[in-house]
Amino acid sequence: MELGHLKHFYYVAKLGGFTKASKELMVQQPSISKTVSQLEESLEMKLLVREKRKVYLTDIGEEVYKHCDNIFKEIDQIKLISTKGKLECNGPLTFCASEPISSHFVPQVHKSFLDQYPHVVPACFSGFAMDLFNKIENGYFEFGLFFHTPAPSSRIHIENVCQIPYDLVIKSSEYQNKNIIRSFIGSREVDNTQTKTFPTISRMNKDYRNVQIKISSNSLTSHKNMVLEGLGVSVLPARMVENEIKSKKLKRLYPKGTFNFPLKLVTKKTHYLSRNARAWIETMKKDFKGIKATL
Repeated sequence: MELGHLKHFYYVAKLGGFTKASKELMVQQPSISKTVSQLEESLEMKLLVREKRKVYLTDIGEEVYKHCDNIFKEIDQIKLISTKGKLECNGPLTFCASEPISSHFVPQVHKSFLDQYPHVVPACFSGFAMDLFNKIENGYFEFGLFFHTPAPSSRIHIENVCQIPYDLVIKSSEYQNKNIIRSFIGSREVDNTQTKTFPTISRMNKDYRNVQIKISSNSLTSHKNMVLEGLGVSVLPARMVENEIKSKKLKRLYPKGTFNFPLKLVTKKTHYLSRNARAWIETMKKDFKGIKATL
């Protein structure tokens, strides 16, 4: 028994004839007659009494018709839901992001998103990258946003959304202090203890010898404050330090544009994103299109 056979029977019974069903479904009448007969054969029962200009349901046909009526009403509801889903977003949205993204990029996207979809209630969680990855894989979060990611499992998909400019900064009064320059404030080793390579330190060691991680924190807000205290240098999103650079509290150790890191969208391969999630991600991509031009 196939759904298409039930559909042909349903419309014949509902409209009272094969000709009317043929016009409604835009299917040739012989094809409808054939599938209804095949349905009767598969069920081993007569559903319709055929007369020249009219058809009548048998007693069993009446019972089958009632069930078909329920089935196709439910299908109509599914079509309605899918149509609404393209237009409306509401209810909860749960995702995660590394601390700098959560603190310094997500609020901007929330503003644009909630202007369009005021009935969505987004919740963004931050924490250690390894923990967040596990929760994405287990379906707790719809998606995650990261700059640096641990080695993913085969069930995780990673998409580079855009390149985010970073600046390697130092307190302006310590600009010539080699000891402070060689004191790097790290974060990747906190988020993922298996991290062995540090691209920024490798780049710095070409110009300054013996650069080492002296302090670690996975909060880039803490990084900025420690740099302002003269405790070391840190590579931070350009947006995060632009005011301090303008006010000359901080200085770049390398020219603007030297460092860029990809913003990564992390999802579970088998998870179908909700319309809320898809709309939020689309808003983020639009907002970040011109991010370099604004910095």
